[in-house]
Amino acid sequence: MTHLLSWMPLEMARDLGWTLVHFLWQGVLLAALLHTLLPLCRSAIARHNCALATLGLMAMMPLATFVFIHANTGAGVAENAPTLPSALAPWMNGLVMLWLAGVAALSLRALGGWYLVQSQGRRDTMPVPADLLQRCRDLQHRLAVTGPVRFLLSHRTDVPMVIGCLRPMILIPVSALTGLAPQQLDALILHELAHIRRLDTFTNILLVAAETVLFYHPAVWWVTRQVRIEREHCCDDFAVAACGDAGLYVEALTSLEAGKAMGTLALAANGGRLRTAWRGYWTRRPGPPASRCRP
Repeated sequence: MTHLLSWMPLEMARDLGWTLVHFLWQGVLLAALLHTLLPLCRSAIARHNCALATLGLMAMMPLATFVFIHANTGAGVAENAPTLPSALAPWMNGLVMLWLAGVAALSLRALGGWYLVQSQGRRDTMPVPADLLQRCRDLQHRLAVTGPVRFLLSHRTDVPMVIGCLRPMILIPVSALTGLAPQQLDALILHELAHIRRLDTFTNILLVAAETVLFYHPAVWWVTRQVRIEREHCCDDFAVAACGDAGLYVEALTSLEAGKAMGTLALAANGGRLRTAWRGYWTRRPGPPASRCRP
């Protein structure tokens, strides 16, 4: 397996391997710290920012570790690290190869998801009616979203969702025009506009990148899940504050949920704790929100 890494200097492959191993305990430590801090945060935005900051530290920690190990290789730091047995040293090349294979596979998965997202924004779409477009513009003004936003009707989605970073597009399901009252649809569109205002599509790129590069650590997936959950909670709060009626918003989410089959890839108006809490009160069957995110 060594010859497969012939393009990489031996010392670099070794230091990279040790970096991956060290991140095992570093990731656990950072996730444990986040687990301690989350209950102390009183708002969704505080929990979201705390989780996002933790993810940022997780992303920077391996880079700092690699630089430290590589700079001190001559002093034997990598091989004599007190937290790791030296018996692992001969396996570093194999570990790096497995990691590279995982990164490559998940990169292809991310590219495939991006392609599907873009195709969804181009196929089976049509302009929204003039009256709905005017309502959407008014809602955009209400949330102070100043950049250009496109609004389209889609036959391929069953929930409103936002697609794109630099030129965001909100897809509104055709079924929602007849299945929801105008005020309910407006509340869900406010949720999507909140994603755009908060730049969540850019944040999602960081989430996907972290899950791709650090895929082997369960703590990374737990932290990114916390970011996505609190992101939906933040947008819930924006939507409720803008429409001024929490009951109306929850009714919209409940009506939308009645006839849809949810996936896990789009930034969609699926609801966070509001839907969970109200459904738990009405049906006694609370459950976690489905969160779909598309950059």
